[in-house]
Amino acid sequence: MKNPLKILVLKILFVSCNTFGLVAQTNFVSNKVKEVFSLLPQPVKEQLVSGGQDKKRVCFYKININGQLIETNVRYNEYKEIEHIGLFLFKDDKSFADIREVLDYIERSFLISELTNEAYFLENEVKKDDIEIRFNGLAINSKNNPKVLTEIINGKISKLNIRFNSEAFMLEWELNQSNTFSIKIPNNYSVITGQTKDELEKNLLRIVKDSKNINLDITSPNISQLKLVSGNIYCLPGEIYSPTSELSSLKYFQVSDAITPVFNKNYYKESIRNLFLNLVQSTIKLNLVQKMYGGTDQKFKVNINNFNSNFAKGFNVYFGWQNDDKENLKASIFFNHKIYNYNHLLIITPNCKSIFKKDAEIDGILMTYIPREIQPETKQN
Repeated sequence: MKNPLKILVLKILFVSCNTFGLVAQTNFVSNKVKEVFSLLPQPVKEQLVSGGQDKKRVCFYKININGQLIETNVRYNEYKEIEHIGLFLFKDDKSFADIREVLDYIERSFLISELTNEAYFLENEVKKDDIEIRFNGLAINSKNNPKVLTEIINGKISKLNIRFNSEAFMLEWELNQSNTFSIKIPNNYSVITGQTKDELEKNLLRIVKDSKNINLDITSPNISQLKLVSGNIYCLPGEIYSPTSELSSLKYFQVSDAITPVFNKNYYKESIRNLFLNLVQSTIKLNLVQKMYGGTDQKFKVNINNFNSNFAKGFNVYFGWQNDDKENLKASIFFNHKIYNYNHLLIITPNCKSIFKKDAEIDGILMTYIPREIQPETKQN
């Protein structure tokens, strides 16, 4: 007669080895997503291994959890990696597309909690990620949990409200006429995405390196919006990032028969500013060093328009001269995310003597995902 314990151990070893093999065959955008994958039922894992053949594909599965079929969604990125696994909670909330990462956080954390049959979201996320969870305004935890996740998963809510600022995101579900369930998440991009700084930097690096050129969509300002600088050179005032005017989104235009962005040798400082504010089509290459977590700096070259295209949406761009002496130019460009609480910083040392040549290059140092401490002012410069 076969030993039952031995059979059980062999089954566990078989499943574990099979799971390890599936993980090895699958690419993930982060270790957090890999963690969720490891918790999925084996049949779902097997389907996901071959599910990313189509770029940006979204798959939907129903997972049996404690006898209940729960709908989940899985999303792949353009690198055929799984970038999200979570409960399918936000089906029709296209109005929240700008904060997709926050919705992913909720879907991912709820799924982990359901799969582990533990109060993961209440015990782990509250402590580790500094999350606040309340029921009818009172803080809850695993001991006084009103168990409302099932109601949210089953769509038994009357309304969802989402508010956010530079400090935090607040999601509040109205379960019925008298009860509310809310989650407050700090505006920390690493926490929200589940990616370490190292993972964030590496993912951004390959996206920037693989950037494809896009046509500039430049809408000429109205002459009434411009302020005269000298001759036929005008400026379009913008926002100031800091209490001083050195760092701003100010742009320069030349007014003749038409209003066009400044880019000529006589106004090299204004021209360089306009380049990074994405106003000028150019063949200039950025010769960049990206500072990476752990000191493993990466060197690469990218067309300036391709580079700028990564920050054309979702970011405010601020330019400021550290040194505007013609022989020793140095400037800082802040790519300030409009919602999430971080900046990218590019420090450049352009050469005005060669900047207008066809094979021009600009040297720069790129630092990414820097926590934002100074909030940009809305006044114009």
